[in-house]
Amino acid sequence: MKQRIYTKIAQFFFIMTGFVLFLTPLQSNAASGQKIYTAHNIWFEKPERIWSINYKKGAIIPAGTQVRDVKIITTNRRHKAIIFTAVKEKRAFSIFWIKKYHPGKTIQQFKKNLFTTKKFDELTSGMSEEEIAAIKKGEIVMKMNKKAVLVCYGPPPEHATFTQEHNVWTYWTSKFIRMRIFFNDNGKVKGYKLGP
Repeated sequence: MKQRIYTKIAQFFFIMTGFVLFLTPLQSNAASGQKIYTAHNIWFEKPERIWSINYKKGAIIPAGTQVRDVKIITTNRRHKAIIFTAVKEKRAFSIFWIKKYHPGKTIQQFKKNLFTTKKFDELTSGMSEEEIAAIKKGEIVMKMNKKAVLVCYGPPPEHATFTQEHNVWTYWTSKFIRMRIFFNDNGKVKGYKLGP
């Protein structure tokens, strides 16, 4: 009888320890006291369920939005997610990590690309007025350089674009529609194509 009670207590302790570890956030990239901003536009339809593939659909969290409480968590269903709060709007967001879209990348590396200590003006330094206006609208325009595309759309998912050195980057506007962006040899947008 005592053996059974001790076993139950040990099991309960083990489960609770695991639960606490799953919910313990990893520390943010920024040093203590540093302000953190979104490094690129992030689209969402439901703030509590954004996918790491970043479908270009719905409302936009603009590049350069100040955020706080950035954490990596594991949900009770064992899904990894990055949670954060937009400072001005006081609105919480959750980005769910879908590993198959990011081969060779960890959630920590993904988080590093998602946030920065640079404000919007610093992110867009050296860009043309046309590029900056397009970024603010969440649009790709002709002759936009790769850096501007990254601020506008974020890094392309690695399962379809293995390296940013390539001159074709693939994004998704929805689950079934992809957008291929074509660059010339100078790294400027020369066209794009929507399709399945």
